[in-house]
Amino acid sequence: MVNELKNLKIYFLIIGAVFFYSNISRANSIDNIKVLTVEDSAKINKLLNEAKVFEERRDYEKAVAAVLDAVKLAEKADYEYGKYKSYKALEILYRDAGKPILSTKYKYKAIKSQSKLEEINYERDVKERKDRLEKE
Repeated sequence: MVNELKNLKIYFLIIGAVFFYSNISRANSIDNIKVLTVEDSAKINKLLNEAKVFEERRDYEKAVAAVLDAVKLAEKADYEYGKYKSYKALEILYRDAGKPILSTKYKYKAIKSQSKLEEINYERDVKERKDRLEKE
């Protein structure tokens, strides 16, 4: 029983990693996920990349502004992975800028977003298993 639970945890970790790091152009339409357009995803990634450039130049104000724009787009599109990446970027930016309170705020938002992503992965996995069982 312990080995089965351990294998199941490993399986979910692998599924989560694949979901998080895959370059999917559209989000799957599950009950609680809206469809994400390629354009929205590209805009969010562009803003986050711009923020990295500003961060390297130590221009934290422009970097934060770019990431906050990415957050707005991700929240509007209800793109949980985009929100997670943006919150994580804000956590790092504020930490590097010497603002620990704001850094902690976005750290907790990133954790909450990551938790939602794990729930989405779990729901998707359960749905896929049910569909597979019905086919068999």
